[in-house]
Amino acid sequence: MVYDERIAASNTVVIQRPLPDERQPPLYFAGRKNELGMLESELDVMCATGQPPGGLLVVQGVPGVGKTQMAERYKRLVDDGQRDGVSVRARVLDPDGLSDTTSLFLNLCDMLGSEAEGDEIAEVGDRRSGASFRAGFAGASAGMSTTTDVGRHTGDLGMLLRESQAAGLWQGKALVLMIDELQRIDEDGIDRLAVLHMNTSHCPIQLIGFGLQNTIEVLANPPSGRPGISRLRSPITLDCLSREDAKDAIAGNLEAMGRLSNSGVTHEGVAALAEASFGFPQHIRGYLHGADVAIGKHGHLQGSALDEALSIGDHARSAYYDRRLRAMGRDSVKLHSLAENMAATQRAKVTRTFAEDEIGIDVVAAAIGHGVMVEGDLDTLEFGIPSFRTYMIERSRAYRNEMALDKAGQKGIRPTGMSR
Repeated sequence: MVYDERIAASNTVVIQRPLPDERQPPLYFAGRKNELGMLESELDVMCATGQPPGGLLVVQGVPGVGKTQMAERYKRLVDDGQRDGVSVRARVLDPDGLSDTTSLFLNLCDMLGSEAEGDEIAEVGDRRSGASFRAGFAGASAGMSTTTDVGRHTGDLGMLLRESQAAGLWQGKALVLMIDELQRIDEDGIDRLAVLHMNTSHCPIQLIGFGLQNTIEVLANPPSGRPGISRLRSPITLDCLSREDAKDAIAGNLEAMGRLSNSGVTHEGVAALAEASFGFPQHIRGYLHGADVAIGKHGHLQGSALDEALSIGDHARSAYYDRRLRAMGRDSVKLHSLAENMAATQRAKVTRTFAEDEIGIDVVAAAIGHGVMVEGDLDTLEFGIPSFRTYMIERSRAYRNEMALDKAGQKGIRPTGMSR
């Protein structure tokens, strides 16, 4: 629906809903048509042939670019749908959900609608393997008010999948399994992921991981030196939304929030919010919040009201950058000198060797691991989030000024905002 159509539609239907928080899907989803179309085409082939795509597909990108939003959107597109007579269910898991064989297998059985059968297969697998790797029980719902004790289970996920295939649990069914924040996976999780990745049982599972751009390195080379996941497929790298998609996201969410019906919301206002967001879904949330506040206060989104909305969005964007830096710990302070050097030499990128010499190997690794910096071609590094470099330069200058004032016995003031 184009912008003008939204204006017309919103004059008759006003949906009063609040803006969702950071981890929830947006009220209106925009963009990613090519990426979602590719995943759906792959799913169609799997359902038609009964053969899994083979391997793990990683969707990667810097923090805030919309990986979680895309995962949730794809789940909603395919969950409980029918393709070629095959029932498809989707689930987004935390990487911790891969760390225990029993829980993971029962999770898959739950997705298939076969909790009780999964319980029986797990017990059979345990007897056949002769293993007793886990005692106790996990709850597997077998009815409205009945809970079955799972008991002991095998640690062999591959065998459990083969047993479930032989028992006919997969007949007419397929799964889409998505692992979000995949860069946080532990080594037990990598072991389970490797089994799903190889999928020698040929269960119809479309396996998709979402993570930062260092995720593939984490999977291929675990810190302990144990074997990682090999033969990974070419990843999908998400960029920021196009200008048109960003405007669509702003307008669509304002409509869903019941704010687009106001005649004071103009093309120019929507375009200004989209421009300030740099097309980043994470930033769009902040500017939508600013628009919501400004429209509620002034009844329109023009002039000083638009400036107020942009200011609120700027503050939210700065706060998000601060959270990314705090996640690095004290080492984030060392990024100031690198940002200042890049500003002085007017460079957007530096070589990894230069960065490691300037701030240290561990700091560079932490910056990459937290998505603050990303690796480019020819062994280069850059700040990954749009406007992050500018923000770091401004923070660095303010930090130096504060240090100078402190040395002079005065109190420095740390800035909380940044210019657009």
